[in-house]
Amino acid sequence: MNSCKEVSAQLPFYLDDELRGDEKESVESHLEDCAMCRKALARERNFLVSIREASPLYEVPPGLKARIEPILNQATTDDKSLYSAQDQLPQTKFAKRQTTKTQRYRWMYIAAASVIVFILTTVYVTRHKEILNNAIFQISQCWQSIPIYDI
Repeated sequence: MNSCKEVSAQLPFYLDDELRGDEKESVESHLEDCAMCRKALARERNFLVSIREASPLYEVPPGLKARIEPILNQATTDDKSLYSAQDQLPQTKFAKRQTTKTQRYRWMYIAAASVIVFILTTVYVTRHKEILNNAIFQISQCWQSIPIYDI
C-alpha cells in the first residue's frame, strides 16, 4: 500500500492520465481509503481547472504561430528535443564577442591574482628574512650531523 507522501507525489501524473497499470491501480485504491489524499486530489484538480480556464494575458500574433508550428512539428516527428533547434541556430556576432570578452577577463583575473601572490610573497620574505635564514641554517646543520656511510 502506498503512503500519503508517495501518492501526493503521483497526483499530478494521475490527473494528467500518465500513470499506467499497477501505479494507477495503487493510487486509486489509496484514494478510496484516504480522505486526506482525496481532498488533495480535489485541490489539485481545482487548481488545474482554474489554470485551464484562465485567459492568456496576451494574444499571440497569427504570423508567429505560423512560424513556430512547423518547427515544433519537425522536432516531434524527428523525435528530437526542442533544444536541438536552438543548437542549430547560427551564433551571432554579439555571442562571439561576449565569449572573447569573458575569456579576456578571465585571463586578467588570473594575471592580477598572480601579481598579488608575488607581491605578498615578496613582502613576507623580506619581513621574515632573518627567521627564514635561521630555519635554513638549522636544516643545513641537521643534514650535516647525519652520518653517511659508504657501502
